[in-house]
Amino acid sequence: MPEEAGGASPRRGFRYQDLAAAFYFLTDYPEFLPKKPEKLHIERFDSDFAFVLEDDCGKSQHYFEVKFVETGELKWGGKFKSSVFPEFYRINSKHAEKGGEDIALFHLVTNGAAATRVNNFIENSEYLRNGTPWATFKKKYSRNELSKLLSGIQSNKEIKNDGEVIPASDVDDLYRTVWGLHLHTPTKAELELKIEKYLRRCSPARFKEPMNLILDEIADTGSGVLERRELEEKAQISLDPRDSGTSPSNTKNQEELHSEVEEIGSSRSESTPNTPQIRQERENVRELGERLKNHPETDRITIEAATETVDELYGKLEEEAREKSATESQIGQQIDTLLKQTELTSTSPEDHD
Repeated sequence: MPEEAGGASPRRGFRYQDLAAAFYFLTDYPEFLPKKPEKLHIERFDSDFAFVLEDDCGKSQHYFEVKFVETGELKWGGKFKSSVFPEFYRINSKHAEKGGEDIALFHLVTNGAAATRVNNFIENSEYLRNGTPWATFKKKYSRNELSKLLSGIQSNKEIKNDGEVIPASDVDDLYRTVWGLHLHTPTKAELELKIEKYLRRCSPARFKEPMNLILDEIADTGSGVLERRELEEKAQISLDPRDSGTSPSNTKNQEELHSEVEEIGSSRSESTPNTPQIRQERENVRELGERLKNHPETDRITIEAATETVDELYGKLEEEAREKSATESQIGQQIDTLLKQTELTSTSPEDHD
C-alpha cells in the first residue's frame, strides 16, 4: 500500500475514531505530544491517523491505530496479536526501509477495554524507552509474549501481500515496534466531553457548531491531510484557547463577535415555553390523586393535600416557563437591534460621499 494511502473503507460512521483524531489533533490534553500538531494525516502511512512533529529534540512520527470494542475487551490473542501489533510492525518496517532515523511511536487507542495482558505489556515497553536494555526485556518476554507476537506477524496476510515489508524472522526484529508502543483508553463520552471543553476555552459563546463541523471534516476525509489553519477558517474560530486574563472583546475581531452574538440571538428568539410537558405532568399527577382517593386503604385527606400542593406548584412552574420564554424573546429582539447597528459600522466612509 503506498505511503499516501490508508484504509480503503469510507470514513463516515467511524465516530469513535473521528473523536480520537480530533482530540489528539486539536486539544492540549495529550501530554505525550511535544507540541500541538499543525497537520492531521488521516488514513495515511498505513495508520488510522498520524502526526509528524519536530522540535528541539528532533523529529518524531506518531502513528495511531483505533480499535473500538462493542463488548468485552481487546484481548491479547485476538485483535492485538493478529491485527494491531502486525499493523504497527508493518508501519515501522516501511519507516525503517525509507531510512527514517527519526523516532517512530505507535499509539493504540481503545475505549477503555484492553485486556490486562495487553495493558501490562505495553506499560512495560516504557522501560525500554527509559533505558532498560533489549536483552533484559527480551529475556523476560521472549518465551511467551514476544514469540506469540512474532508468530502473529509471520501469519498476517496483509504483511505477506505487502511487497515493501519484510516479515520478521526473529524476536529481535520486533525491538523498534515494541519500543514505541503506547496505550490510550479514553471512552467515547470522555473524548466528546474533553473536545467540547477545549473548544469552550477557544470560543465560550460558540463551540457546538465548530465541533460538529470539525468532526464532519475528519469524517469526510477519505485519505488525506487536514491543517489546523484550514479548520480554523472553516469553523471561523481560533483553535487556541484564550488567555484567561484577556477579555473577549480584545481577542475577537468584530466579524467573529458579530457571528457569535447572532447565534446567541437566534437561540433566544426561538425559545418557546415547554408548557405542554408541564401540563401533561400536571394532569398525570391529578389523575393519580383521583385514583388513590377512591381506594379504601388510602388516606383521602393526605392525598388531597398533596395533590393540591403539587397542582399549585405546577401552576407556578408553568407561569415561570412563560415568563422565561418572554424574557428570552425580548433578549433576541434587542440583540437583533444591536446586529442591525453593527452592520452600519461595516460601511466605509467612501460609501457616504
